[in-house]
Amino acid sequence: HSDDNDWRVRRKAAGSSDSESIIRKLSKDKDYRVRGVVPYNKSTPLDIIDSLQNDSNEYVRRTATSEYNLWTKK
Repeated sequence: HSDDNDWRVRRKAAGSSDSESIIRKLSKDKDYRVRGVVPYNKSTPLDIIDSLQNDSNEYVRRTATSEYNLWTKK
């Protein structure tokens, strides 16, 4: 699913996969709507969420920053 041409299929995988390699790949997806879901996935390693705080897209940056703050304040 991480190679599907449909961004909606990749977005679903980004939000539900428990495979770190798939999550890492989708965190670099060309579509911001896919990258923006990665921080919400509870299987996403903190280093990926941290790196997405510097994404080129504002939505992705905000999502990543919000989730990063939740993880680090626990």
